[in-house]
Amino acid sequence: MRFVVDASVAVKWLVVEEDTDVAQQLATGELDLHAPRLMASEVANALWSKARAGEIECRTARVILANVPDMPVRWGAPTRSSPPLLRAWRWRSTVRFAIASISRSRIASVRSC
Repeated sequence: MRFVVDASVAVKWLVVEEDTDVAQQLATGELDLHAPRLMASEVANALWSKARAGEIECRTARVILANVPDMPVRWGAPTRSSPPLLRAWRWRSTVRFAIASISRSRIASVRSC
């Protein structure tokens, strides 16, 4: 069965909070998990917010951001015109760009917390 993962679940894979155990069960199960590409930005924003609120350390937020592309989900809908390896490379680059863009503005603020 296919499930679309929300950023609130994905954050629980990266940061211990209420219902983290339930989210971990989803990640380790036999489910077909999908995520929209926008979720990477939403997760980065949630991590920034947690760092600003003092729930996690600034340094931890930066380290966790690097793990977002490797979450146990299928990212976005592939395009039919690109070969699979090219799609994967483009997607990884897109995620890194999104994280870097948010990181530049958010992490600059996080560094000051």
